[in-house]
Amino acid sequence: MTSKKKQLIIATPPLADASGSTQAEVPRLGSVQAAQALRRRAEQIFQQKAAEVAKDLKAMTGEELQKVLHELQVHQIQLEMQNEELRRAQVELDASRARYFNLYDLAPVGYCTISERGLILEANLAAANLLGVVRGELTKRPISRFIFKEDQDVYYLLCKSLFLTREPQAGELRLVRQDGTSFWAHLETTVALTDSGETVSRLMLSDITNRKRAEEALQESHRLNEEILDSITDAFISLTDNMIIRYFNSAAERILNQKRIDVIGRRLADVFPEVKRSIFEKNYAKAIRTNTPLSFEAEFTTAPYRNWYDVRVYPNREGGTIYFQVITERKQAEEAKAKLESVNRQVQKAESLGRMAGAIAHHFNNKLQVVKGFLELTLDVLQPGDPSIDRLTVAMKAADQAVEVSRMMLTYLGKTLEKREPLDLSEICRKISPMVQAAMPKNLGFKTDLDSPGPTILANAKEIQQILINLVTNAWEAAGDDHGDIYLTAKTVASADISSSFRFPANWQPCGNAYACLEVRDNGCGIADKDLEEVFSPFFSTKFTGRGMGLPVVLGLAQAHQGAVTVESRPGQGSVFRVFLPISEEKIVRQPQKKTKASVIQKTGKVLLVEDDAIVREITSVMLSTMGFTVLRALDGIEAVEKFRQHKDEILFVLSDVAMPRMNGWETLIALRQIVPGIPMILASGYSEEQVMERVHSERPQFFLGKPYGFKDLRDAINRALADHEK
Repeated sequence: MTSKKKQLIIATPPLADASGSTQAEVPRLGSVQAAQALRRRAEQIFQQKAAEVAKDLKAMTGEELQKVLHELQVHQIQLEMQNEELRRAQVELDASRARYFNLYDLAPVGYCTISERGLILEANLAAANLLGVVRGELTKRPISRFIFKEDQDVYYLLCKSLFLTREPQAGELRLVRQDGTSFWAHLETTVALTDSGETVSRLMLSDITNRKRAEEALQESHRLNEEILDSITDAFISLTDNMIIRYFNSAAERILNQKRIDVIGRRLADVFPEVKRSIFEKNYAKAIRTNTPLSFEAEFTTAPYRNWYDVRVYPNREGGTIYFQVITERKQAEEAKAKLESVNRQVQKAESLGRMAGAIAHHFNNKLQVVKGFLELTLDVLQPGDPSIDRLTVAMKAADQAVEVSRMMLTYLGKTLEKREPLDLSEICRKISPMVQAAMPKNLGFKTDLDSPGPTILANAKEIQQILINLVTNAWEAAGDDHGDIYLTAKTVASADISSSFRFPANWQPCGNAYACLEVRDNGCGIADKDLEEVFSPFFSTKFTGRGMGLPVVLGLAQAHQGAVTVESRPGQGSVFRVFLPISEEKIVRQPQKKTKASVIQKTGKVLLVEDDAIVREITSVMLSTMGFTVLRALDGIEAVEKFRQHKDEILFVLSDVAMPRMNGWETLIALRQIVPGIPMILASGYSEEQVMERVHSERPQFFLGKPYGFKDLRDAINRALADHEK
């Protein structure tokens, strides 16, 4: 009997799949119970096939059994390896499930799967907690149930956009918990497909109530800050480091004439071009660069205004903030104060110079009185042909010139009493112009622009001519050897157009609507700013020593006519002097002047001479004696009263100085009139008649005699005083 090779077929249990279940639905592997169950199942299968296996084993040879045993061992090892792999896969699956639980169910934000119909298909624990619902009760409930009523449209539009664009969407709305309380939530949703191909949305939601409260608190804080910033009177602007406007308060709108909505987000220099390369831009950049607050004052034009601003810059992390306020009124007040102080200084200076000039003129005239008196006396006693006459005549001319200097000093004080009448300013200028032009250097031209008829002024023609001559002389001296022109203009100027800059006297103010203007313009060397306030000071000159009374006389004559002088000048560009005189409403009367002679009264007798200066008393006494009078001398008023009482019936008149110690001339006049009412009195003084006679006194003299005076002046004064007494 031949042996037949037999094959042993070994049935093996089905392998576990990736899910952990076998094809026979054996319990899941990965635990002791699962292993025991698998063992029992394998033994059942083996017992079912044991008889067949035993039969096959008996038919096998030893070699075949050896091979089968080998196969079984290999297969056993293979099974063990598969089991190990299955156990490892189960561990990983369990870990994955744990991670999924941690990531999904224990996530800090809520996750929901929402159907297209808006039903909750799945939700994690966080979502359930946020909505205040047990997790199992969320399934199949509409998500709209948990959305605040007023925010339903927000969610609807969010979903519509999601399914329309298939792009992730996000939004914020209020959700309502199961107990009715609400909270703010941030939603993020995406489109997904289920295994069955159904379109759903994955919704992530988080509670942002605290953030919303913080935002609301921040908004409220911003609102309060804006209210505060809008309520302050200072302008406030917030800028980035490159000067882009971030905030613009109400005061800034008002002050800078710009609307907030029109400037936010724009560069400051684009809104206000004048800021470019200005002190503001420079200081702002410096404050940002050095991180140091700065304050400064600046003047800017923000149409239609031009104002001064007090600016403070405070740098911060994002740029800087600027506070500023309009200080134009303060600056104007400061300028007005400075101008007033300047005016006061000039007035005080003028008063001081006036007192000095008056005192000098007084003492100077007293000395000239002696010089001229003795010169006249000496000339009267010399025989014709005496060689000393020529020398004494030259000395007399020099004394007369000295008198003129003294007269100019008094004129500077505005002390003139020349007769005034209505005059045509243009006509005066026309009459004097040929003489002025003839005296001018040949290198200069002289051009006139004179209104016809010109403005009418109440003035003395000689004094106006003196003003013109002095101004033109000053102009041609400014031109020097250069060629140029001098322009003379006479016109009417509105009071409002009279400049207040470099106007003299400093405290002069125009009255009325218009003034007559005498203008002299040159294109000479000009005057430096530092010298403009000095040009009208006596003996001030930039030319050479010994000059400097021309312009002071112009100012004095202008003051005497209740007028003023202004000057405009720049070095190298010439000067403009303008003399403003009040316009007169009186009509000009053109008639020849009649010459009158003082009546000569031939009288001799005693006269009382009252003079504190011994030399002047001596020369005056000699002059009176020469006229045939007997002179009683007194060195002051008290002595004069005593002598007058002794000789009151014999004294024809009294000649008294004004400024004396113990009892001055006015007090002497009153005392003598109390003794003999109406006694003829002549007051003499080195001061001007206006200074002496300006006050109100109970008694007035018959005549005022200004020093120095000569024989003719003294004789005329005596004749007039006696004639006035006899009326």
